[in-house]
Amino acid sequence: MITMHKLGVIAIGVMALTVTACGGAAKNVTPTTTKSVTTTTSTVPTGTQPRGPQIGSVDWRNVTLPGSVCGASGPIRLRQGRATIAAPQGVQAATNQVLISGGSDVVYGELQSGGQDVAALDVWCTNSGGTAEGQIRNSWVIYSVASGTLRVLGTLVPRQPSSPKPPHVPYFESDPKGILIQPGSITVHELWYASGDGTCCPSIRATTVWTYADGVLRPTSTTHT
Repeated sequence: MITMHKLGVIAIGVMALTVTACGGAAKNVTPTTTKSVTTTTSTVPTGTQPRGPQIGSVDWRNVTLPGSVCGASGPIRLRQGRATIAAPQGVQAATNQVLISGGSDVVYGELQSGGQDVAALDVWCTNSGGTAEGQIRNSWVIYSVASGTLRVLGTLVPRQPSSPKPPHVPYFESDPKGILIQPGSITVHELWYASGDGTCCPSIRATTVWTYADGVLRPTSTTHT
């Protein structure tokens, strides 16, 4: 005996077969999406492209230094921040070779109105002994870019007056606060040694102002405490 419940199930099955026969096999349809791509063209006006080195992008660990940073007669080329040359005549190095290092401490400033136009590079000349006593000379080398070429404006050295041999050579404060570049002048802070000082601890502080005029840097005043 077929119950009403079974009749309902059979009816549903017949309807399903009828739909499949009429519509064919069911298909999965994936919606497609069309992407819009926008192309942007950037044009740089003629004559505005940088030409030659820009002062802020110079590789300072591989520049050429003036020989005066270590008493040499010719220019000195840094490679990865270092150079080794024969000890120049007249330099009391106590070793056959001297080492020149620079490129780690660089300070930028505006020496002429109209832009950040110079860089100061802190440079050390030492003997090959590897101790504080082997430090020979400290300099700030001032660079600018002119006509697309990097050139040296001048070399600043500490201004400690000649005296009986101090325990260590005078040197500059090398952090950014140790030098101030502003239109027309450069102010540097120096550390000097008194005769009784240890090599670790200079007791004299000095400030020198270098004036820039007619393309030349000249020391114009030095005060110390």
